[in-house]
Amino acid sequence: MAPSSTLEALPPESLEEICAMIDAAHRPSIYTIALVSKSYRRAARQFLFRSLYLDVKNTHQLCDNVNQLYDGLHASGSFGYVRDFWITGELSHSHPIDGINGLGQTPPPKDEKSTRHGTLLPDFSSA
Repeated sequence: MAPSSTLEALPPESLEEICAMIDAAHRPSIYTIALVSKSYRRAARQFLFRSLYLDVKNTHQLCDNVNQLYDGLHASGSFGYVRDFWITGELSHSHPIDGINGLGQTPPPKDEKSTRHGTLLPDFSSA
């Protein structure tokens, strides 16, 4: 099947450079270009997931949002593109987190961290 445009015929590295320029010039356009085709989405992925923000109001919303974010990043293979992760808002101290979706359990040993699925991640705190 022939590419539908001359841009899709470019090497992936060139599409990534174009996406970098689009991201720098007009950030909202990177979301639009990612919808054009699979090759555009692959090229834009590093910009789509570079900075993530969660605005939370309560512990249930926080747990739901983190679980959805984890599932989405896992499904799209985009964990490696996340550079900034911001959580804003305030949690009420009258609603403890203990017991909600496994949060509040005994933390893993200091030299390793685990996700909710048990995958071990390296400890970057000393780096």
